[in-house]
Amino acid sequence: MAVTVASALAAATLADGRATDLWLIDAMYRAAFAAGLCWISSRARRRTWSVLAGASVLLAGTWPLLLAGVAATALTASSLRGPRNRLVGASVGGLCAVVLLSMDLPGPRLLETAVAVAVITPAARSAWAVLPPLTTRRMKRAVLFTGAAVLASVLIAVLAIVAASGDLRTGVAASQNGLSAVRDGRIADARFELTRATDDLGGASAWLTSPLTQPARLVPIAGQHIRAAQVTSAEATALAAAATEAAAVVDTDRLRPTDGRVDLAAFDPTVAPLERLALTVDRAVANLATIESPWLLPWAAEPLRELRQGLDGIAPATEIAAVAAAELPALLGRDSPQHYLVLLTTPAEARGLGGFIGSWVMVTADNGHVELTENGRASDLNRALDAVDAELAAPADYLARWGRFDPAAHFQDITFSPDFPTVASVAAGLVRQTGREVDGVLAMDPFGLEALLAFTGPIDIPGTDERLAEHTAASFLLEDQYLTYDDDDRRETMLADAAGALFEQLLASDFPSIGAVRDVLGPAVAANRIVAWTDQPSSFFDVSGLSGAFPTPEDAPSDFLSVSHQNSAQNKIDVFLDRSIEYRARLDEQTGEIVATARVELTNRAPGSGLPKSVIGSNDQGLPLGTNRQYVSVYSPHLITGARLGGAAHLMETNTELGWQTYSTYVEIAPGETVVLEIDLVGVVAEPENYELTLVPQPRVEDDHYRVDVRSVDRSVLSADLRIDSPAVLES
Repeated sequence: MAVTVASALAAATLADGRATDLWLIDAMYRAAFAAGLCWISSRARRRTWSVLAGASVLLAGTWPLLLAGVAATALTASSLRGPRNRLVGASVGGLCAVVLLSMDLPGPRLLETAVAVAVITPAARSAWAVLPPLTTRRMKRAVLFTGAAVLASVLIAVLAIVAASGDLRTGVAASQNGLSAVRDGRIADARFELTRATDDLGGASAWLTSPLTQPARLVPIAGQHIRAAQVTSAEATALAAAATEAAAVVDTDRLRPTDGRVDLAAFDPTVAPLERLALTVDRAVANLATIESPWLLPWAAEPLRELRQGLDGIAPATEIAAVAAAELPALLGRDSPQHYLVLLTTPAEARGLGGFIGSWVMVTADNGHVELTENGRASDLNRALDAVDAELAAPADYLARWGRFDPAAHFQDITFSPDFPTVASVAAGLVRQTGREVDGVLAMDPFGLEALLAFTGPIDIPGTDERLAEHTAASFLLEDQYLTYDDDDRRETMLADAAGALFEQLLASDFPSIGAVRDVLGPAVAANRIVAWTDQPSSFFDVSGLSGAFPTPEDAPSDFLSVSHQNSAQNKIDVFLDRSIEYRARLDEQTGEIVATARVELTNRAPGSGLPKSVIGSNDQGLPLGTNRQYVSVYSPHLITGARLGGAAHLMETNTELGWQTYSTYVEIAPGETVVLEIDLVGVVAEPENYELTLVPQPRVEDDHYRVDVRSVDRSVLSADLRIDSPAVLES
C-alpha cells in the first residue's frame, strides 16, 4: 500500500500528463494510473516486469527519469532469485508509471498512448489471468457501467459542440473582422461585424456552457475539446464586447489630422476603452495559449487557430492605439508647445544610422495645431554652432567612438551612431545651444520622405522646375539631383527648399484613414527609414516601432551581429555599393561556446568617370575617381581572435558601443572591385539549447544579402539564404 500511495503521489505531482486540462482531475487521473499499474505489476508474472523496466530506461527523457528506469531494472534483476515479491512488482510498476506519464516522443500524442498500451499489456494480461472469476466479473460490470456513462456524456457534449460550431466559427470570424475594422478606423464596418459576432457567440456560448455538457469535462480528451471550445467562445465574446465599446467612442473623422490641426479633445473619451481593448487582447492571447493541445481535432482546433492568428496581427495595433490615445495629445502640445527638429538624411553618403544629414526643418505643435517654423541646410547649423562655440554632450561610448571626427563642428555627421535615441539626444543638445527650442527629434531618409508623398501628392520645389513625386522622389534625391546640379551650394539650397515645401504641404493635407496611414508608412517605419524621439517620458515611439533604438545585449541575449559602414570620402557614391554578409558559426550546445566568422563582402559598382566629383570624387583626399572608402564596423558580443582583409591578416580597431564589442577598419574599394573583410570571433552564448541570432541591418540604398550558417558541433542547426530590410530574429 505504501508503494502504491507513493507512486500515486509522485505521478500526481511530478508528471505532466494533461487529459482534461482540469488540474485537479488530471492529477487524480495520473495518480489513478500509477496506482493501477502498481496493482497490475504486483500481480503480474516476474517476466513482465522486465518489459516495464526496459521501457522505463528506453523512454526516459531526463536524468531523473533515467535513474527511475535504472532503479526499476535493478529491482527486476534482484527479484530473479528467490520467491516472487509483490512489493518489488508494485515498485517496478510505480517507477514505470512515472516514466510513461512523462515521456515526450516525437510525432502525434497517439503514438505515446500506443507505446504506453504496448508496454502495459503484457503485465495486464498476466495479472488478469490470475484474478478470481468473481473479481473479473465485477471489474467487467464496472467497466461497462463507467463506459456507458462516459459514452453518454461524450455524445451529449459532441451534439452540443456540433450545434455550436457554426455559430462559433462565424462569431470568431466576425469578431476578428470587427477588431480589424476598429484598428483601421472603419467604425461603421466594425459596429456591423461586432453586432453579428455578439449574436453568434451568444448562441454558441449557450450550447457550450449548458449543464448537460459539463460531465464530459471530466472525460480525457473530450474534456480538452469542451474546454477549447468554451475558452475560444469566451475570449471571442470578451473581445467583441471590448471592441464594441471602443468603436462606440472612436471618431476617426475628429482624430484625423486636417489642415495642420488635430482635435485633441477627441482623444480623451477613447483612452479608457482602448486600454481595456488592449488588455483584453493580451489576456485572450495568454488564455488561448493555455488550451493548445495536440489532441484537438480540426473542428475544435480550427476556430482556436484562426482566432490566435488574428490576434497575432491585431495585438500590436491595439497596444499602439491605446498608447497613442494616452500620449499623443501631450506630444502634440496640449500642455505646452512642442518643438520638433526633423533631420533629412541620405544613405547615398552612408552613416551608421543610415546616411548623413543634408537639411532639416523645425516643426511646432501647439494644442494640436502643427506648423513649419524654420528650415535650412546642415551648413546653416554648422555656422550657428561655430558662432556659439558649441560643446558636444553625448554618452561616453559615443564620444569614445566618434568624438575624434568632431561632430559638433560637422552637424551633418552626428548620425555616426546606429542608435537613434543617442543621435537624437546629441542633435537636440547641439541645436539648443544655437538658441532654438527642441523637445523632440525625427529623422527620415529619401524612402521615408517618398512614403509621405502618398499623402501630399507631388511637390513642386520652389525656384526650380523639379517636382518630387511618390514613386520618383527617392531616385531623384539619391542620384538625379547630383547629375542635375553641378553647383553644390545651389543644390543644397534646392534640397532645403524641397524639405520646407514638403512639410508645408504635408501639414496642410487631409490624411486618410488610420489603416491607410499604417499601410503606407509601415514598411518605412519597419526599415528605420522614419524614426522619432522625444525627451519627455513617452512609450509611443517604442511601441509604434518609430524609436530607431539599436538593440542592447539585454534585447538580444543569445547571439547578435550587425555591420555598419561610414562613408569617409565625403561623396555620394554609396548608391553604387553592394554588401553581402555571411555569418558562419559552430556552437557547442552543452557549454554554449561558439566559434564564428563574420564575412563582409563589399562591391563597388561605381564607374571611374562620367559622373560629378560630388558623386565619385573624394573631396581632395587624393583617391582615384570612383573609389569608395568606408569605415566598416562589426558589432558582436564575442571577442575577436583574428581578421583578414582581402585574404591577408589585418589589424582591427577594437572598442565598445551600446554594450557591444565593436571591430572597425577603413576599406577602399576601386571601381568594379569586390573587397572581403573577415573577422574571427569566439564567445559563449546564453541558453545554447534555445539559440537565437539577431541581425540588425543598416538602412541602406540597397538591401543587404545575408547568408547564415550556424551548426552545432555534430549536426546542422540552421542554414538559410535571406534578404533582410528590417531587424530580424532567426531561430535555430
